[in-house]
Amino acid sequence: MKKLLLGLAIILGLVLRFYRIDTMPPHLSNDEISIAYDAYSIANSGLDEHGKKYPLSFQSHGTYKAPLYSYILVPLIKIGGNSELVARIPSVTAG
Repeated sequence: MKKLLLGLAIILGLVLRFYRIDTMPPHLSNDEISIAYDAYSIANSGLDEHGKKYPLSFQSHGTYKAPLYSYILVPLIKIGGNSELVARIPSVTAG
């Protein structure tokens, strides 16, 4: 019974996390845009927005971002294209 409730809770959590992720919030944040652009650039050329080849950290707005989300997003962009929905998948699943 406990396993069934746990399974239902996980399924409900996934459904609620993925419900309308392409429209809520109504636009991407600056960080999401920057991460998606770096991932798109890496997927197409192997270079980030500053021309660095497969960097270990991404420069953005005068600071540096960890590369995990960008590199997770690269194959998703190759498969699903460049869209708000695809850009939000890594953060939604991590949450």
